[in-house]
Amino acid sequence: MKQQLHSFPKEANRMIISENCDCDTITFVESLKPVTIFDKGIIARRKTEGLLEFKDGTEQSYSLIKGALYMDKDWDPLMFSGSAGVIVDFINGRTLRASRSNPTLNAVEQTAELFNPFDGKTYFLFAKFDGDSISLDISLTTGASGKGVGYLEYAYAANIYGTIYEMKVLRKWESVSENLEENGEKIRHQYPDGAYIVISDDEGGKIRIFQGATTGKYLGMNAFTGYKSIVYFPRGIGSDIKRDVFLFFYASEFSKDFVDDIKILPDCLTYSKDRYEEECDFNIVMR
Repeated sequence: MKQQLHSFPKEANRMIISENCDCDTITFVESLKPVTIFDKGIIARRKTEGLLEFKDGTEQSYSLIKGALYMDKDWDPLMFSGSAGVIVDFINGRTLRASRSNPTLNAVEQTAELFNPFDGKTYFLFAKFDGDSISLDISLTTGASGKGVGYLEYAYAANIYGTIYEMKVLRKWESVSENLEENGEKIRHQYPDGAYIVISDDEGGKIRIFQGATTGKYLGMNAFTGYKSIVYFPRGIGSDIKRDVFLFFYASEFSKDFVDDIKILPDCLTYSKDRYEEECDFNIVMR
């Protein structure tokens, strides 16, 4: 059966076609597979490269380098905490009262380096889990105590250069396949997962984002080869807002990956790596 791959979910594609805002449209294109690098001694880091594609055909490159997960040596998989307390869910920002009965983790940290093409600077994202809560700080220096430019309140709220930003996921789609007959020929249409996101600032400005996938060849077959996001910046918006939105977008993605890794970290440390080969696809360094 002939296959046709689409870059965005079906409903998202209809919304993109009908979009008529007076906007500067910039596409963020990210490769699917990160590259392992060893430029910091023997500790491997993961580098993901991407491009900003502008309407006039010009391109700018960017990169995100994620370091290893560092954690204290006193972690004990046989020690459980059963205390009740108030916790904040870093993904949705909600305050919860919960009775914890999980293996105790202490001081898990991870750093990422994000090159921002909107100002040509490298930012450092510092994620930390202290056993109870998660934080993420953004700095222009390698040390977490250096010149801070912002932080994430939770995954969808940020303060960057003194401006408050909020991210809302208004639509979310799963990947689907649809078989249709066109001109007597059967065609399988494949749509990737994706989302419709709005980022707003404290002055009422709104930036719309559609998330999808890039398409290409893999082992000679049509395949989804990476990630693609079309970003609509209202025309005339300042370059500082574009810089901040880029920072917020990737800091949010990094924080969600960090939360996911924390959730499965006890299993990754306790069981055979072969059992969790895909899930535990990150480096762990005990301090």
